[in-house]
Amino acid sequence: MTLHVFVGCPASLATMLTAKAINLPVNYKFYQNTEDRSTPRFLHLSPRGQLPVLETAEGVVTNMAAILRYMSGLKAFTGVGGQSAFDKAQVDLWLAMMSEDLSKTLEVRRVQCGQGEWTTEGLNKSKDAVVAALQRFEEHLSLRTYFVSNNVTLADLYFTALMAANRSALLELSVMKNLPNVQRHMSYMTSTSFFQAVMGRNFGASNTAFNLAASAETKAFAMQCQKDVKPAGTQQPNKGKQEKTGGKGKAQPKKEVAKKVEVVKVEAPKVEKTPEQLAEEAASSKAGAWFYDFKSEFTNTKDRSACLDKLFVDFDDSQFSMWHCVYDKLPKECKDFLVSKNQITFFFRGFEGFNKDVISVHGVYGDDKDHDYMGMWMWRGTEKHVKVLEHPSAEYYNWTKLDLKNPTDQARVKDYWLNLEEEDETIVKKVEGKQVLLTKLFK
Repeated sequence: MTLHVFVGCPASLATMLTAKAINLPVNYKFYQNTEDRSTPRFLHLSPRGQLPVLETAEGVVTNMAAILRYMSGLKAFTGVGGQSAFDKAQVDLWLAMMSEDLSKTLEVRRVQCGQGEWTTEGLNKSKDAVVAALQRFEEHLSLRTYFVSNNVTLADLYFTALMAANRSALLELSVMKNLPNVQRHMSYMTSTSFFQAVMGRNFGASNTAFNLAASAETKAFAMQCQKDVKPAGTQQPNKGKQEKTGGKGKAQPKKEVAKKVEVVKVEAPKVEKTPEQLAEEAASSKAGAWFYDFKSEFTNTKDRSACLDKLFVDFDDSQFSMWHCVYDKLPKECKDFLVSKNQITFFFRGFEGFNKDVISVHGVYGDDKDHDYMGMWMWRGTEKHVKVLEHPSAEYYNWTKLDLKNPTDQARVKDYWLNLEEEDETIVKKVEGKQVLLTKLFK
């Protein structure tokens, strides 16, 4: 299966994210200019010369939405295309609304890429139209982690692709600070392993807008690009015969005229940090280094009890907090250990990107036919971490904050963190009076 995509296009990025999210093997053919799409080979695949195009053993699929739907259908069990018939309809509806409502991003990206003349008034008008359109999505995400249902779908992937491909226009801090729910969704999606495999790790909002070339130069550039594009099969003229000769038959060298390019710089005002802000940043950096050292020591030491004793002394409750959690199960839940084991596995999949801020022991405790999901979590921050608030299943847990200066709470931490599951089944360990069936050290 070969996917023909245009570099940097939101539709192309959406197809690449989808393939990576569902682990679908795809070969890519990248295009960077219009001339590459005028060859007979490509026009045979896509008579209109449009991208993206997907070559399959069954035939060719064009149109971004159709390609996304086809790819998700190959692995329907992942739920990326929607679980139920209603969810699938909702996904298609959001794809259509995103494509229509955010169409003004094309105008903004054209200016950002230097493709044609522009005015400041026109650019600001297009930006305002995009921000206004984003309000619909901002409102929808106010009480939701995902656009549809409780898992990542094509709607989330396409929306992320639209935002990422227009980073220079839409991901400025001045814009995103007024769209906290959109920014939260973007932060979650860009922290996933499949996004980082395609786009890399560092992908936050930009402090300043990109520099823009002057309108006159971008107009000349666009006209030259159109002039240089030739139909398929057209041969380049013989340059030797085209050169004009002087009186003695010698070719006259062409004079190159250096063009002066005017650049319009858009800079954000410099904000001096207060002494309190500098002190807070220094404390946060120091806390991060200490946390990394603690996790490394706890993981590798043979005397974890002594390591925890040291933790209780060094613990900074202004930078970190310790939480106990227990799943609020229904009467029919937690009766099958195999089902519970799978549920715990999926529970941790929702915490991608959380590792750097947390260390925890979480698992299944009790009897095979009647057990509980419980855990002891320590993370950066004094309140519930944003990853916990955004997790679709964490809301079904009761979370209790502990005081590590209290001997009783210290004993509870040791009870969980020193009684991890052992490979030797003859060793029976208990936590809070319940047998340890399955544990995971998450860090």
